[in-house]
Amino acid sequence: MATTWNPIVAGVDASLEGATAATLACAVARSAKASCHLVHAVRDQAAETAGLVREVLLGSVPASLLDRLDVRVGRPTAVLSQVAAQYGAESIVVGGKHHSALGRWLAGGTVHDLLRTSPVPVLVAGPELRIPRRILAAVDLSDAARPTLHWAQRYAALFGAELLVMHVVEAVPLLPESTVVPSHALQPEAIFERSETLFEESVWPLVHYPRADRLLRRGTVPGTIRDQVATWKADLLVVGSHGKGFVNRLLLGSTTQRLADDLPTSVLVVPGVVPARRAERAADWAAQMAHA
Repeated sequence: MATTWNPIVAGVDASLEGATAATLACAVARSAKASCHLVHAVRDQAAETAGLVREVLLGSVPASLLDRLDVRVGRPTAVLSQVAAQYGAESIVVGGKHHSALGRWLAGGTVHDLLRTSPVPVLVAGPELRIPRRILAAVDLSDAARPTLHWAQRYAALFGAELLVMHVVEAVPLLPESTVVPSHALQPEAIFERSETLFEESVWPLVHYPRADRLLRRGTVPGTIRDQVATWKADLLVVGSHGKGFVNRLLLGSTTQRLADDLPTSVLVVPGVVPARRAERAADWAAQMAHA
């Protein structure tokens, strides 16, 4: 596992959420011995929000970073993607819920757009600054598990955190159209047992971090993850943005967005695998279930 880190890019605005994102980005960069770049997107050249951003961030981040605040004209998603590409960024850090008028400029659609399109992981800062000491990685049985676990272990090693790898088994998996699966293979107990076997065979071998543990739970994906975050008091949730396969309806689109919006903790959203490979993996799983 690589130990050197590329730069960290943080999207900031004149909100408390923006300040939290900047502070978290600085903490990650400092621990990783990487550079940190604060970026503020403005609507046009005449915008005067940069001064307000500096006022809000004053005292939260080093003054040297504020002096180098990168102000660019354009949509926040496009600007952040551009800066991330320019620096070969490791991650993009943004704030979560925003309530102020200025804060909404980097809220809602911007975060969701980044989750859908960013080629690098997006760290959505929680409402409070919490250094990750407990990291929960929620994975499905698709190839999206590999990059998700890679980044979960990378952040765990960076902060010396505990790592819990969790897989949620839903009662009725989503299967490819026209797939014929014996009815006994779709019984809840059979689904759980088969999922447990597949987890042990294909997911757990990807975990090499020494302070890692595993957990399989039955339930709906978003609700079960929320419960575990609260019960285990996770400081950071790591999920894949394109993990929806036929194995489980896990972590694609609205599910990932709801988790990033609703959780009281930070969420690291990791880009997943290409659709063709997901379909391949789904077909493999369906074949295994058909012969269970």
